[in-house]
Amino acid sequence: MQPPKSFNKSFNKEQSSGLPSQRSFIKNILNRQKIVYLAALLALIIGTVYAFVQKPRPDPYKPVSTLSLNWLCYPVERNAFKRLPVVSANLRSVFVLPGTQKVWVVGSGGMILHSPDGGSSWNRQTIQSTEPDGKKNLSSKREPMKDSSFISSVAKIAYAEAPPPAEQKSNNTGTNAGEKRIRYSQKAAFSSVNKQIIKKEKQQKQVPQKLLPTKPEPAINPSLAALSSVTLVNESLGWAVGSGGTILHTADGGKNWEPQTSGTSQWIFAVQFHNDCKTGWAVGDGGTILHTTDGGKSWEPRTSGTSERLYAVQFQDDGKTGWVVGISGMILHTTDGGKNWEPQTSGTSQLLYAFYFQNDGKTGWAVGGSGTILHTTDGGKSWEPRTSGTEKLLASVQFQNDGKTGWAVGDGGTILHTTDGGKSWEP
Repeated sequence: MQPPKSFNKSFNKEQSSGLPSQRSFIKNILNRQKIVYLAALLALIIGTVYAFVQKPRPDPYKPVSTLSLNWLCYPVERNAFKRLPVVSANLRSVFVLPGTQKVWVVGSGGMILHSPDGGSSWNRQTIQSTEPDGKKNLSSKREPMKDSSFISSVAKIAYAEAPPPAEQKSNNTGTNAGEKRIRYSQKAAFSSVNKQIIKKEKQQKQVPQKLLPTKPEPAINPSLAALSSVTLVNESLGWAVGSGGTILHTADGGKNWEPQTSGTSQWIFAVQFHNDCKTGWAVGDGGTILHTTDGGKSWEPRTSGTSERLYAVQFQDDGKTGWVVGISGMILHTTDGGKNWEPQTSGTSQLLYAFYFQNDGKTGWAVGGSGTILHTTDGGKSWEPRTSGTEKLLASVQFQNDGKTGWAVGDGGTILHTTDGGKSWEP
């Protein structure tokens, strides 16, 4: 039985009238999906661009908790410390100004680094060279870094860096193989500089005598020197020394360093100044001992009685009593301000790289090759060996005023500590 025609017409009419509403509903769904897809794509693009331009965290060592503000504002880093700048230069000396957070470090390639906050941030400081006519050579001026990071530069001559002192092995002449290699490298490196010096001398022959410099020029460019030691007497005045007879002086807390005339081309390894800011000493290769009474404006050589390398110097507050140490266990002592030097018996043939005397001028310690530690209680008249427990070269030693607590550091990251005046040492 077929339905009436009127029913079919009404059904078809209702069906046809429902199709547009379904189509519009589907179309709305598709439009909404497109909007969602476009929004997701836009968010992906924005997130990608932001990820590329987003700055890393200022402090890579500070831990970050998940879903914190720092977690949202900065990229997630798994090895943040690897992005920090690295100093490739060999660092040879560190100095902390007593009573402050100010630290200076020097090394090869004319490297002078300064921290005003106890080592949290570092800046490279400037070395200024001077031309023979006294004008500053701005081309050799090294600008300090504008942020708290620093990057070392590579020296352009071979002599800009020397290897650390090798473990000493005595031979018939008393000079170790390491010393010979260092001296040979010095001669080889200077050969490249000699050509420039010869060329300059030929040019100077054509210049009238009155135009020639009245002061000797530095043996090498100070900004390329390997710096071995740094010291400051206050927040403004300081000195640094190094290869080629380099002596640098600062009068503004290290913001700028200017060369002083040492009168020698020997490598200078150590420098010390008294609190008067005038009286100072410097020691180095070839038994070099220099003395100044005008803040380094002029340096006078003193007779040491040796031609061997001297590594460290220290004078007492009286300015009369002092010591220097060097290779082959050498210890020299003076009681007249360095006019005359007498050897002291150390009892070792190892090189001595550093020493420290307390204010009494009697109690002292010396350190050097093969873990050598010596101790004296009579101003160096006699020295007794102490067991360090290491064969590494020890490059520095320091004690507190109590004479009990002290530290010694050296090659391979060696750090030794004592609480009994050096009778026993623990890593």
